[in-house]
Amino acid sequence: MSNSRIRMVAATGMSALALGACGASTGTSSVSHQTANVAYAGSLQLLNEGTIGPAFAKTSGYGYLGRGAGSFGLVKEIVAGEITPNVFESIGAAPIAELEPSKTSWYVSFAASPIVVAYNPHTSYAPTLAKISQGTLPISRLFSLLDGKGFLLGRTNPNTDPQGQAFYEMVELAVRRMHLPSSL
Repeated sequence: MSNSRIRMVAATGMSALALGACGASTGTSSVSHQTANVAYAGSLQLLNEGTIGPAFAKTSGYGYLGRGAGSFGLVKEIVAGEITPNVFESIGAAPIAELEPSKTSWYVSFAASPIVVAYNPHTSYAPTLAKISQGTLPISRLFSLLDGKGFLLGRTNPNTDPQGQAFYEMVELAVRRMHLPSSL
């Protein structure tokens, strides 16, 4: 599926969800005075602010107000009553489970993505990473490389973001399935 098609599907789905939530949120007679208040995982900022929000506002006539942050951080704010979004877009279902049953009773999973390792092709690790990605070195080599002295890895905070948690889960699975050192 092309990027523009994915954006269109995501925008359409988001618009439908937000429209339903927004339409039920107030008794105001004029749609122009209603705003969809959307809290979303920070990694969805570009999609929400650049595509979904503007498309939703244009097609629905409702306003759009977006706020991005780590999904678990947003859940804590929702539970505490600090924010009251009409729509919450999480990365993964775990944060939403923390909102049930007091704040929501259902959710829709509509997309998933694997964990991806992106690297600078000019780093000294690039030749090894390229061989791993091409399959000429085993994937287990990736984990010893990640654990090596001097290797700098960027990832999100597992306490506030499901992607950070997914990274830890990936390493735990690799340790078990590939019989890697437990200290990894």
